[in-house]
Amino acid sequence: MAENPPRLSFLEYGAFMAFAASCRATCRRKIVGCVLFNIHKVIVSTGYNGAPAGAPQCDEDECLMVNGHCERITHAEKNAVLFAGKRCPKRGGYAFATTRPCQRCFDILVSKEIKHIYYLEEYRSEEFDREQRRICAEKEITLEKLDTNIVEIMQKAIKFHQGPGGLLTMKHPLRIEEQFPTDWNE
Repeated sequence: MAENPPRLSFLEYGAFMAFAASCRATCRRKIVGCVLFNIHKVIVSTGYNGAPAGAPQCDEDECLMVNGHCERITHAEKNAVLFAGKRCPKRGGYAFATTRPCQRCFDILVSKEIKHIYYLEEYRSEEFDREQRRICAEKEITLEKLDTNIVEIMQKAIKFHQGPGGLLTMKHPLRIEEQFPTDWNE
């Protein structure tokens, strides 16, 4: 009998959910998603780069550029905290982002006492690495770039769902290719 494919680890799950949140981003300059978990590893909120509800979005209008930055959008981490409201993790908790938080977003997460911050890719880290590392050491915060890649996580999730009880069984068959197609837009 074949062994059941393994489920995603908590770190893979957090990265996968941050990636899923990023799929709602409206600014194409940097597509970012963030997910917040409480200390019990339960999702509290998600966020993505986008303008406030009801305001023109970058993908509908265009970016509002000021000094090389799009001023139209709110960053994913800040949106996740705002959407969480009173449910925002306190005295612990986890944040997963597709991109390393900028200094302002990092400060927001720290102010909410989130103790574990994970991300998939670097972004301007040289600008604020020293300050973030100092704060992490002082406040005992984990700030870590995950040593994984989103395609591998997606492939693992698909394999898991091809196993017993999965969504991608006989009802919805799907074959995993070694590489995701590069010509999807054609």
